[in-house]
Amino acid sequence: MKAEKYLIKAVLIAAYMLFHIYLLRPVRTAVFQYQVDEKLVESVQESQYLSFQKLDTRLAVFEYSEGNSEKLFFYKVPFGSFFFLGMIGLILIGADKKFFIVLMSAHSVILISASFVLMIDIDQNLIALHILDFLSTYLAPLSALGVIPLSLFYKKNNYSSYVQNSLAKG
Repeated sequence: MKAEKYLIKAVLIAAYMLFHIYLLRPVRTAVFQYQVDEKLVESVQESQYLSFQKLDTRLAVFEYSEGNSEKLFFYKVPFGSFFFLGMIGLILIGADKKFFIVLMSAHSVILISASFVLMIDIDQNLIALHILDFLSTYLAPLSALGVIPLSLFYKKNNYSSYVQNSLAKG
């Protein structure tokens, strides 16, 4: 029975890996190209304080410099490596479906929020860059990796309740 459980998890992980590499990555690249379209690039190129550089097909760096101050802002499309690790972790621990939904929902909200932020004239609104940086640098990894211990905590509490109820009954 235990070997069968491990085999199912291995198959699920392999299937997700293939899905992530061959379907999700190209979609992320297309979304990034759409988000960082010519309008955004032209807007930033015309700015005297802001520069923009694509480091990858799904990663961008905005550099703001005025006088002696300089700040880098990063944007990486969600559903990347942290999402990958979160999904694999949830599969390995046998998490409830609701935690997969929480993870996908969190990254979807981050993606939609980042898309709206990128529509704002970021040359004129520096707060938009702070929001974009926060979403991709902190919130996406936290949501992806934080859902695993949350799921474990949930499983532990449910198991403890089950044992206590079983002992009380009999």
